[in-house]
Amino acid sequence: MEGHFRVADPDLVVRLAEKDKQEAMSALAESIKPARPASRHWTGLLASDLRTTACLSLRRWAGAFGMRPEELSRGFHREFGVSPKQYRLQARTRRAWREVLLSSRTLTTIAHDQGFSDLSHLSRSMRLLTGQPPSAWRSMARNSVQA
Repeated sequence: MEGHFRVADPDLVVRLAEKDKQEAMSALAESIKPARPASRHWTGLLASDLRTTACLSLRRWAGAFGMRPEELSRGFHREFGVSPKQYRLQARTRRAWREVLLSSRTLTTIAHDQGFSDLSHLSRSMRLLTGQPPSAWRSMARNSVQA
């Protein structure tokens, strides 16, 4: 899931997580709702384009909106807490992570299809995002299917 979301009672989720992570995940899944922006701001448009356009030029995108690239980067960071470059990398990593869990394709193929230069690049990115490399996620996915 990507974007901005609201949780009815985030404190409840935190309290549950301290006792039972599965119960906390269930409560979160039940109460999470997409946050509706008042209007479509350029940062939301850029986020959408970063998720869907592999070779997006931030310089050209900024120019099309009459902005300097530095202004674009600062405004995006204020809204999302990461630079556009990091956002794009995290979005690619999340797509790859889903594929690792749900498909039987090789990790190298997944890495290349999601725009990573090689499996090592995907592994570093996934480890930073999730704390585990793709091979560990693949192993966990296989074990949960067998159980």
